[in-house]
Amino acid sequence: MTDAGGGPKKPFWAVVVFVILGFIAFAVYRADLFMPAGEDETKGQEGEISKQDLDKAKSAGVEANDPNAPTTVKEYAFVPESKLPAVKGVSAYQPMKNGVVRFALNVWAGWAPIIFANDGFKPGKEWTAPDGKKFKVELVLIDDPVAMRDAYASGNIHIGWATLDMLPLFMEELSKDSRVMPRVYQQIDWSNGGDGIVARGAVENVGQLRGKAI
Repeated sequence: MTDAGGGPKKPFWAVVVFVILGFIAFAVYRADLFMPAGEDETKGQEGEISKQDLDKAKSAGVEANDPNAPTTVKEYAFVPESKLPAVKGVSAYQPMKNGVVRFALNVWAGWAPIIFANDGFKPGKEWTAPDGKKFKVELVLIDDPVAMRDAYASGNIHIGWATLDMLPLFMEELSKDSRVMPRVYQQIDWSNGGDGIVARGAVENVGQLRGKAI
């Protein structure tokens, strides 16, 4: 599409200009310059939910009971007090076989860096202690805290896991056997924002829990 002089004809330049204008128009459209978001669309995006919004959501059935959900039940039984069962087995720690430390984990995404650093659960990677001794780590999945505690007390694992509030409960039983003396040597993470409290409808904020039994 050239003219007598060898240059592009006018229709070619018209197509080029049309394509360029099309790209500009598309960019302006996606930049939301010609159609800015209305006030109603941006209202309430500050991360706050009013009591009226909550009441409206509840009346709409957003939190309606789902009989098919495994975590939803109609009634909950209140358990005033309970204690952990006694430790099964006795401490019988033997020298580590082939220099392998058995480390219990539970089902929690926070263990992922340890699994990654160890190249998996099996004792394949070799580690070096501060004194220069070589050892390997076998990661063992024990999600039940009581089963993990008993495995530690019987010597089947060398390192266990626990949340801070679980330690006094564990020590109540472990202290009965003088051969078992756990040592807390590492804090894995902080639990800020990782826990919650479920309360009845009469409680609408944390301050209303003051003076009540939890």
